[in-house]
Amino acid sequence: TAMKGRRVPLVLVLVACLPWCRGYVSQARRRFLGHVAGAAPWCLLAPPRVALGRGTDEYAVKVEDGDLGLELEDLSRGIGELRVAVKRVIEGSPADEQGVREGDILVSINGETLETMAAGRASQKIQSAARPCTLVLRDPSLFQDMLQPPTAASGTDKISTQVAPETRSRGAQEVAVQRLVVPTLCTEGAARGDLLEITYEARLKDGKLVDGASISIDGQSLAGRGGDSSIFFVLGQQPRGQFPPGWDVSLIGMCVGEAREITVPPVLAYGSKGIPRRGIPPNSEIVYKVVLLSRNGDASPR
Repeated sequence: TAMKGRRVPLVLVLVACLPWCRGYVSQARRRFLGHVAGAAPWCLLAPPRVALGRGTDEYAVKVEDGDLGLELEDLSRGIGELRVAVKRVIEGSPADEQGVREGDILVSINGETLETMAAGRASQKIQSAARPCTLVLRDPSLFQDMLQPPTAASGTDKISTQVAPETRSRGAQEVAVQRLVVPTLCTEGAARGDLLEITYEARLKDGKLVDGASISIDGQSLAGRGGDSSIFFVLGQQPRGQFPPGWDVSLIGMCVGEAREITVPPVLAYGSKGIPRRGIPPNSEIVYKVVLLSRNGDASPR
């Protein structure tokens, strides 16, 4: 310990831990680690968030007394609903120490919903809530993180996220993904911009078949399909109206050979108009079974 330069191995240990990071680092810890190894935002040194269950992107923050340390803002996601998001996390606050991040969405305080509220009203609700209090938030990135390999190889738990809150005129809009088949080799999942070849079928909640890769209507194949038993599309860049937007959300991280059941709500399917010609009523939830056949022209599992 008296030898000059013996502090160096300690720094190397900190650097070595970072590639296996899984938790969240508070702003103060992040600055310290940034001086050591480039400000990695995740690390095992940080306390984990309190998850609300497997397959969910919601987590809880608990505060015994005082202020949470959050600045809020209104967020519109382009699907007709106002939500409240975290604009800023005050350094050293309970929210910072428990891993709240900018962009996380507020769900409830002490069991009372904060969804569809304006930021000002939500802030008042939080400030006036009895202490100790429990704030539930949703991390928009967690849903797609849970769809990525190697998570895919660890099981077939149902994974879901709410893309729009419940209103007086409709129920909550939830996307749910369940892996039906996970190939033994599954380390490289689909990413935005990838050319995917899939086969699929789509049914209403009552089980009625309404669409599929090789389905025909009045004896005619669908436009652009050419009667093929599979279709190609670019993930995240498909022409509007050609395929349901829910695919862009739910096929992320899918491996070649993987099969998924995907439940898509109306706001990410065919909306309030439906497609009467295909027998899809307005405001229909669609259940897809999708198999990924190839990715960027490669049908080999990876």
